[in-house]
Amino acid sequence: MNKEEWKAFAEDLDSIPFYVNRWGSCQYSGALWFYDTFMAMREDLSLEDTLEVLSVEVDLLPKQKVDILKSDLLHDLELEEDDWEGLDEDYITGLIEQLRDATRVEEVFDVLRGWSWDLWSAAEYVGDKLVGNITAPDAPGVGPVLNIVVQSENFRTGLRCAMLKELGYVEDDECFKDFDT
Repeated sequence: MNKEEWKAFAEDLDSIPFYVNRWGSCQYSGALWFYDTFMAMREDLSLEDTLEVLSVEVDLLPKQKVDILKSDLLHDLELEEDDWEGLDEDYITGLIEQLRDATRVEEVFDVLRGWSWDLWSAAEYVGDKLVGNITAPDAPGVGPVLNIVVQSENFRTGLRCAMLKELGYVEDDECFKDFDT
């Protein structure tokens, strides 16, 4: 499709049917749909045009190494140790130890999944550290406001995952599968 056809498609997002989810929980179907749509758009459009069609702004960070991500994550976990009230100390220690062994972004996602993070939190944390600030409009839709808020978060999660792929931090979407909800 050309840019105008993609724009027309993006203007009618609320008519998209339920999406079969290869990432696991049906609660991530909106995130996966957005990821797949972004990747399909990138086959036809430049990154700039794709972001424009989706009304998305990204303040891209310079390319980072996984060591920077791990260092930030470990620092945040250790710094916020007092905020982990109610969590077993073995949980925090085990999570930190496994993160230290990760050498690729996919492995960071594997560790976070293994320690019961959900994809929304993992993609937000990793995406914000590696991609930068992402501003996206709320998802279109009707119904209870909470449903629209949740779908909007799914869109932003899918966008973060797509940008991690786009920027070469992950090879494919395998690392986004099977997270808890």
